[in-house]
This record gives sequence, structure tokens and C-alpha cells, in this order.
Amino acid sequence: MAAESMQRFYFIGVTTGQSSIMRIFPQWMELLDRPNVIVEGVDMPLHDDPANYRRVVEQIKTRPDVVGGLVTTHKIDLLAASSDLFDALDPYATICREVSSISKENGRLLGHATDPVAGGRCLQEMLGTDYFGRTGGHVLCLGAGGAAAAIALYFARCDKRGDRPSRFVTVDIDQTRLDKLAAMLAELAANAFGADIEFELVCNADARLNDELLEHLPPSSLIINATGMGKDRPGSPLTAAAQFPIKRWSGSLTIAASGCFCSRRWRSRAVCFWL
Repeated sequence: MAAESMQRFYFIGVTTGQSSIMRIFPQWMELLDRPNVIVEGVDMPLHDDPANYRRVVEQIKTRPDVVGGLVTTHKIDLLAASSDLFDALDPYATICREVSSISKENGRLLGHATDPVAGGRCLQEMLGTDYFGRTGGHVLCLGAGGAAAAIALYFARCDKRGDRPSRFVTVDIDQTRLDKLAAMLAELAANAFGADIEFELVCNADARLNDELLEHLPPSSLIINATGMGKDRPGSPLTAAAQFPIKRWSGSLTIAASGCFCSRRWRSRAVCFWL
């Protein structure tokens, strides 16, 4: 195929070459009968210079051979640095103040936040209907960035009371991220979404305190690692001594859906969701 006919789709992350999407994307394009579209990884360090985010978005906007992009890890920082370059944002991108998907339509650059939908579908498939009504479990989300905001938004907008947890605890080392999440939750509550969920935001950098929060969860709680640790950088937000609620059995399941890579680790009668 001639080089001039090739089109590119940017995959913006930290270590994109290690992602399974690099193997899966060509298969998707074959199914869509678009083998001329190739995925191109764009590796950027965590919390990169805003000018670099703008440069990448400008390339997507102005280069005719770039059809769009998928953003991981940098969702919030990228939009903060380049919001003026977008012609329109979808409602989720506006509420979450993040962009995970970039598309082009009739010369317009569009930003989308797909995590509330993709992550929500993964959770619904994993947990089933009325999960929190049946079990009484809580949610502990380690990290308060884009993934955490998307999941909080998903739960706040769930129609059925049994699909919403009564308590959602979020922990982050950065008070600024917690403040942004609090602002989003206040906006949702003002519109009658998630007002019956007790959201607790904790600023903490000590993994031992995270262990304590984990240990005091009720059985069947949902534990989410949304820090990027273990994915974008080494480490864990929990110590090796962390005790999950009511240990019973162990196993693992990996799910990939709509560009959202998640893993479920049954370490106990808790559900663990790694983003």
C-alpha cells in the first residue's frame, strides 16, 4: 500500500509500545475494512509540559493524514493545555474536564470522554445488576484523576439505587485533583445525581493508611487502583501487608473493552478493578 494513502491514529500514553492495543488495533481495522489506518504511539512523560500536549493536539487537528487519537493517562492534562483547540466537547468531557478520544468531523476537532461509558460497561458486566443492593459493599478508589472521575460519574448517574454504592471513598496524594473531583461531584449533586452516595475524599501519600481504609471496608466492596501505579510506573498504592475484606479464594480475569484496559483480581470477597 502506497505510503501517501496511509492514515494514522495517535495512541497517546506513557509506554504505548507495551500496550496490547498495538496488536489489536490492526485487527479492528481489518474488520472495519480500513487496513490503511495504522496506530502510532505517542509516548509522553507523566504531567508533561503543556506545550507538548498542545503540539500533539495541533498535529491531529492540522495533519490530513491523522484521523484522530486515543488518550490514556494524560486525559486531564491534555485538555487543560489545549481546550481552545477543540471545536466541541461532548457532555462527559465537559463534566469530567478530560478527553480520552479525539475525532475529526467536517474540519472540526471533537473531544470525547468515553471512560464513563466504557468503564461503566466493564463494571456492569463484572458486578451485575443490583450489586450494591445485594451485597452492601462500598467503593474504595485509589487515585482521583480522570479514571476516578469517570467511575464516580458513572455511579452517580446509575438509575437504580441498588447499582449505586452507599459510600465511595477516593484517595489521592494531590489535593488539587481531589478538589477538582469535589467540584464535579457538587455539580452532579446540584442536578440530583449521586446525592444519596456518601463521597469521602482523602488526601494521603502513605500506603499504610490506604491499607487501613481497605481493611475496614465491608465484604464484597469494590477496590479500584486508578493511580497508574503498576501500569504507567512501578509500585502500588497498597503495601504487601494489605488485607482485603474476608479472604476466601483467588484468581484473575482480564477484560479489554472500548479502549479501556481493566483487570479484575479476586483476592477475597472483594472485587478489585485495576485501571
